[in-house]
Amino acid sequence: MQIDTMDTTSLAGLDMELENHYASLCAEGLDLDLTRGKPAGDQLALSAALDGALGGDYRTEDGADTRGYGGGDGIAEARRLGAEWLGLAPDEVLAGGNSSLTLMYLFLLGAHRFGLDGPESAWAFDAGGTRFLCPVPGYDRHFSICEDLGIEMIPVPMTGEGPDMDRVEALVTGDPGVRGMWCVPRFSNPTGETYSADTVRRIAALGRIAAPGFRVMWDNAYAVHGFAGDGEGDAPANATAQPGIHPPHPDSGDAPANVTARPGTLHPDSGDVQADVMDRPGIHRPDSGGALPNVMALCRAAGAEDSVVQFASTSKVTFAGAGLAFFGGSRRNVDWFRARLSVMTIGPDKVNQLRHLKLLPDMDAGAPTCAATPRCCARSSIACGAVSKRVWAISASAGGRTRPAATS
Repeated sequence: MQIDTMDTTSLAGLDMELENHYASLCAEGLDLDLTRGKPAGDQLALSAALDGALGGDYRTEDGADTRGYGGGDGIAEARRLGAEWLGLAPDEVLAGGNSSLTLMYLFLLGAHRFGLDGPESAWAFDAGGTRFLCPVPGYDRHFSICEDLGIEMIPVPMTGEGPDMDRVEALVTGDPGVRGMWCVPRFSNPTGETYSADTVRRIAALGRIAAPGFRVMWDNAYAVHGFAGDGEGDAPANATAQPGIHPPHPDSGDAPANVTARPGTLHPDSGDVQADVMDRPGIHRPDSGGALPNVMALCRAAGAEDSVVQFASTSKVTFAGAGLAFFGGSRRNVDWFRARLSVMTIGPDKVNQLRHLKLLPDMDAGAPTCAATPRCCARSSIACGAVSKRVWAISASAGGRTRPAATS
């Protein structure tokens, strides 16, 4: 039925039909809570151990008191967790408050108003206006940020394997006013699709063909939300083979041997991304039921490490209103964003960061040692080896599968 092709009589009939249907629903006296992103009580109970987790000890592993000012980057423990989650080095991650959406807004506000490479590079000064690519269907709050900043949105259709990359590449190369792109790469909101390995590779290389200052906003909200038993629930979305191993930074001097063994794979001047980048241990193909390829490794292979900035949070893991948010990217992006944040805050809620790290010290926290139910684990001490693992496996909690919430 195409409403725009219906005549007046048909439209009037449809209007009456819908009004009658609505009236019948109202007459049933239904009391429905359609609030989106509202977790079940059983799911929230999985993180009940956060209450009292510190036991009166507010000091980090290096002895800093989290109740004071400072620590704008977040505590070291939280940055390490974010690094595992995002597939980065700890010094390429900032740990913030509860909202990754806030970090996204502040990053784009800074780029728009102050510029990523000095005042003259501010997007607000673009003579032809600023445009952002928006995969559709997409997350409305991303679009609200663009609307608030006066950034024109260009819709790009989804294909089942992510955004239409032929269309994306054509827009990026043909319009210097295209300054960035939104991405929810895993379980994309609202369609639920996960980007294919080839889509991630092509997105990682956009910085080579885009105008200066182009940034992909990589909102990996559902990085750890694979369902238990699907082969997706035990690893972060950008996980590398061993805990703590991260894609080598060009000047880090400490890249693990198993990452750099193949000549040309990760060198910025190597040309097109080599196929073996996609097949390195721990970088699982989405279509095999595993996690996403490591987008930063692919960016560095393409010589475009500044073109993608990453975001994540524990909003769908612990408490949506009292979790942790992470920002990650190249050291250049991190340094720039740190400078912007330092003007508006003296530091995040480090007490909340510390209590989260007591519950979730790393991505492999508390591998199960018993057959306890989620309710049992939620009521027990965090010393029980099963509780943290069950929190990370949140999508299989409360006796069934829960779809990712449509919030950030």
